[in-house]
Amino acid sequence: MNILAFGCSNTYGQALGNEGQNDPSPLAWPGKLAELYNCTVENQGQCGASNKSILHRILNYNYKPNDVVFVCWTNLDRWSIIQKDDILDIGIWHVDEKFKYNNKGDINLQHKISKIFFEVMHDYNDMILDYYRNCMLAHYFLNDRLIKNFHTATAEYDKLSTVWFDHKKYLMPDSHFYNNWHKYPLAEDNCHPGPLAHVELAEKLYNYSKDKLLEEGLNI
Repeated sequence: MNILAFGCSNTYGQALGNEGQNDPSPLAWPGKLAELYNCTVENQGQCGASNKSILHRILNYNYKPNDVVFVCWTNLDRWSIIQKDDILDIGIWHVDEKFKYNNKGDINLQHKISKIFFEVMHDYNDMILDYYRNCMLAHYFLNDRLIKNFHTATAEYDKLSTVWFDHKKYLMPDSHFYNNWHKYPLAEDNCHPGPLAHVELAEKLYNYSKDKLLEEGLNI
């Protein structure tokens, strides 16, 4: 079994002592989950990623038969432009000083595009629906390839009444990261979840997924 994790900085483990290094933090929830399962892990979390870019990475990954995918969908205040050879992430931190941290790339371009996006295009209801569609597409895409997959999110957003999205079917209940991370000391940037919050999320993901994997006959 190999855990394959997709998400944003809250999956990567930003500010957990790994700044300036190329690898995600072993203290982030994917690494702690792998410890519980005593298996290998590949953390594909990307700082600043939107739900759109998380889905893009899920759709384009080269999976192995023993992969089990865990996805932590991110905040609704971000978007991405999928370019031919790159992904331009658009986030609230590009236009709001209090959210600025670890900016990379052409900041002037990102600021300009982000300002246009939040002033003209961003709508909370639309972003929730987009999040639902991303989650569903990832779920069916992975199931079609016989890849076991489990989904949670950074926060629990308003549950819109739709006939096509069943929260119980697609999302693990009561596992949203933001609900619990402020119970513990924050990470070094005083913004992201600290190590203890990652441990708690890993335990919740483990307790939810292990029985389902055993039911499917997976050797864990």
